[in-house]
Amino acid sequence: MLVTVRVQEKGQVTIPSDIRKKLRIKKGDLVTFVVQDKNVVLKPVETAVQELLGRLDQRLKERG
Repeated sequence: MLVTVRVQEKGQVTIPSDIRKKLRIKKGDLVTFVVQDKNVVLKPVETAVQELLGRLDQRLKERG
């Protein structure tokens, strides 16, 4: 899915409704911006936390 939106005066962008629905983002939800090289990835905070916990679990298992 490729969607282009305009950045507003204060750096704000509107997440299109199709994307909000797909990611199940609702009013009041927290989102995380992840910078990867020259890209920005937007994730619901729950997804970002689960990924972080998964990485932590993997590293702990590697250390025994």
